[in-house]
Amino acid sequence: MKTNNLQKSKTRSTPVKIEKEPNTPISPETNATKVTNSKNSTKKILKTGVKILSAKQYLWKVLGHLGSGGFGDVFKVEECQKPGQFYAMKTEVHAAKMARLRIELQILSEINDYIDENKEERHFCDLLDNGSTKEFSWIVMTLIGPALDSVRRMLRRQFSKTSVINMSLQILDAIRLMHAVGFIHRDLKPSNICVGVPPQNENVLFLLDFGISRRIFKGPKSTELRKERKKVMFFGTRKFCSRACHLEMDQGRKDDIETYIYTILDLMHNEKGLPWSTSLLEPQKIIEKKTLLFKNPQKELHSSIPKQFYDIIEYVGDLKFADSVDYKLIENKLRQLAKEQNVKVGNVFDWSGKLEILIREKEKKTNNHKKTSWQNEQDGEIIRDANVSELRDVTHQKTDRTVNQTRRQSDIQNALMTVKQGQSKKRQATPDSKIQQSTPAKSKSRTTRKDVAAKKPGEKSKTAVTTETVEKKKEKKKEKREKKQKEKEKEEKKKENEKEKKKVVKKMEEKDEEMKEEPTQKPSTLTNISSIVGTKPVTISKILK
Repeated sequence: MKTNNLQKSKTRSTPVKIEKEPNTPISPETNATKVTNSKNSTKKILKTGVKILSAKQYLWKVLGHLGSGGFGDVFKVEECQKPGQFYAMKTEVHAAKMARLRIELQILSEINDYIDENKEERHFCDLLDNGSTKEFSWIVMTLIGPALDSVRRMLRRQFSKTSVINMSLQILDAIRLMHAVGFIHRDLKPSNICVGVPPQNENVLFLLDFGISRRIFKGPKSTELRKERKKVMFFGTRKFCSRACHLEMDQGRKDDIETYIYTILDLMHNEKGLPWSTSLLEPQKIIEKKTLLFKNPQKELHSSIPKQFYDIIEYVGDLKFADSVDYKLIENKLRQLAKEQNVKVGNVFDWSGKLEILIREKEKKTNNHKKTSWQNEQDGEIIRDANVSELRDVTHQKTDRTVNQTRRQSDIQNALMTVKQGQSKKRQATPDSKIQQSTPAKSKSRTTRKDVAAKKPGEKSKTAVTTETVEKKKEKKKEKREKKQKEKEKEEKKKENEKEKKKVVKKMEEKDEEMKEEPTQKPSTLTNISSIVGTKPVTISKILK
C-alpha cells in the first residue's frame, strides 16, 4: 500500500500551510497506557489531552471530538512541535468488519500524487501522517470546515442560484479528478462535501469520506476497466444513491454522476428538489420515483428546477456501466445556465465572509455558552505507534491521570506473584540473616529486575512498596465497609426506636380516650338508686341495706 510521508506533503499546495521542523525525538511517558473501547461501540475512543506518537516521531495532541461516523471518529489535533497548527485525525478501531480507513489512506495518497503531478486544483484533503496502535488505526489530514448541509442550516435559508451553480462546478471538477485517478466514490451527498477552513479557504469545496469507494481500473497505472459484477451488496445512502445501487448492481462512473445530480437538486431545495424527499422510509417508492425521474424529468421535477438539468438527466440516463462521462458537456450546460441567470462563475457563495461568525454562533448554541472540548484540554497519556521500536528518555514527564484500571490491577497482581515467588526461593536457598546480601533470583517479571537493580541498601523495593499500598488500600476498603455497616445499624436502631415510640404514643392515646369515655358510661347515684329501688315502694331500711 502506498502511503505519503510528511516530507512529501511539504511540497504540496495544501489548504492550510504547513511548515514542519526536522524530526525531533520525542518519546512517550513512562506511564502511558492503552486506549480501551467497548466491543459494541466505537465512539470517542480518544480523550481530550491524549497524545499519539507516530513512527516518524511526530507527536499529535487530541484537542477535541469533531464528529462520528459509522466506522470511527474524527478528532481535532495539533502537532506538539508546532502548537497553533490544527489538523484532523480520523480513527478506526480494528474490530471493524471492513478496513475502510486503509481504503481511504490509499485513495488519498494516489489522488494527492496525481494532483502534484498534474497541478490540479485541490478539492481533497492533504494526507500528513498515519499509523496504528493495538486498538485502532489513524490518519492525520488537513482540517476543513463544516459540510454543506450544516452550512445551509447555519444560514437558515435555501442556497441562492449563484451558490448552487458555483458549487456544482467545483463538485463536478472533484468527481472528474477522482475518476481520472481510477476510483468511484459511491456515497456522494451534501454531508460528504465540506467547505475549507475560514477565512483562507472558505470558498473551496472538499470531497471526503472514501470509506466505500472502489477502484474501477485493474491497477493504479492501468486504464482498463474491471469486469462488471452481476450482483453486489448495497453500499450508499438511499436518498442519494443511484438506481443501480438500489438494484444491487455494479456501479460505474455514470452512477457517481447520477448521485451528483441528486446532490445538486437537493442543494437547490432540500424539500422540493428531490421528489422522494417525503418518502425516505419507503425504499420501494424511492426507486420508483427515481426511475420515473429519468423517464420524464419535466413531469417529476419541480417547476423551479432549470431546464438545463433536464438535458443532463437525459444524457446520464443513456449511459451504461463501462461508458466514460463527458464532463465537458455537463460543465457547458452549467455555464449556459449561469449566463441565463446572470450568475458570476467563481468562488462566490452565500457564506463568503460570514462562515467564521456562523460557526461561532453554532458553537455557542450547541455548547450553551460553555467552553469547547479543546479549550478544556488537559495533558494526558501518550499512545505509542505500533511501529515505534526504540524510544529515548522523556524530556518532560507528567503523571498520568487516566491510567487504565485493568492494567493497574494486572501490574499489581504480577508484582505480588513475583514477590511471593522471590521470598519462597530465598527462604529455601539462604537463611533469613543473609537474604539482603544474596543476589536476587531471576524472574519473568520486568518490575522485579528493575526494582532490585535500582534498590539501595536500607531502602524498600518498588514491589514491596506496591504490596504495602495494596494492603493499605484493602484496609481502607475494610474500614469504609465497617463504617457503612455501623451507619446502617444505627439507622436501623433509630427506625426501631421510632416505631416503639409510635406504639407507646398510640397506647397512651387509647388510654386517654378510655378515661374520657368512663364518666359517661358509669351510672349516676340516682340511676343506681332507681335500679335498686325500682318502681315498687321500698323502705329506707332496704335502701340502707
